[in-house]
Amino acid sequence: MVAAVVILVSVLLLVVGLLCLRFSFLTAAEQDYREIGVLKAIGVAPRGLKRIHPATDAMLAALAGAGGARQPREDELPLNQSVVDFGASRGH
Repeated sequence: MVAAVVILVSVLLLVVGLLCLRFSFLTAAEQDYREIGVLKAIGVAPRGLKRIHPATDAMLAALAGAGGARQPREDELPLNQSVVDFGASRGH
């Protein structure tokens, strides 16, 4: 019974997370649509537009990945220690 409740809550959280992602992507697409319109208005060639957006997305992804990798995990040690302590108390 407890497992079913945990699974249900997990599925609901997954659905909420996917909805948040969907709305985030839709908002980003609307903002990109405006930017593309401005770039077309100032005379950027369609070939240039096809190069600009993937390049900016890749740059942002690289910066976010580097920032996440460099961020210290202050809460990691206590969590690992509690898992080790739990395993030791159960005789594993």
